[in-house]
Amino acid sequence: MATVLWCYLRNAAFKKDGVDYSLAADLTGQANHIGVTIEADIIKQKLPTTNGGFTALNFGKTADALYTKLTSDHPIDCALPVLNCYRRARGLINSGGESVGAGDLAEAVRTAVINKRAGGRD
Repeated sequence: MATVLWCYLRNAAFKKDGVDYSLAADLTGQANHIGVTIEADIIKQKLPTTNGGFTALNFGKTADALYTKLTSDHPIDCALPVLNCYRRARGLINSGGESVGAGDLAEAVRTAVINKRAGGRD
């Protein structure tokens, strides 16, 4: 039997200065790593929309190179969640986002393309 684990961050403390860091690539990557560590077969997450959660929230330890050399603000460069799934040893899928109407299909396609180009599963 396969296990799909939803690794969504839910905590009001992740919001700071109008930015919701619950969708930060570094924090969601850490949540994914925990999911893989407990041996989930597939990790499901929300598509990261920002980065720098560790530094903005003064949470955990990190290196500046993570934000200056290894990633950028481009969604495809936010591959930390993929890397934290043991470099595709475990599947990573992104949720399609909330249903808002006319733009749902376009948003689902955008999410799928970003996920695939960042190294995630189909």
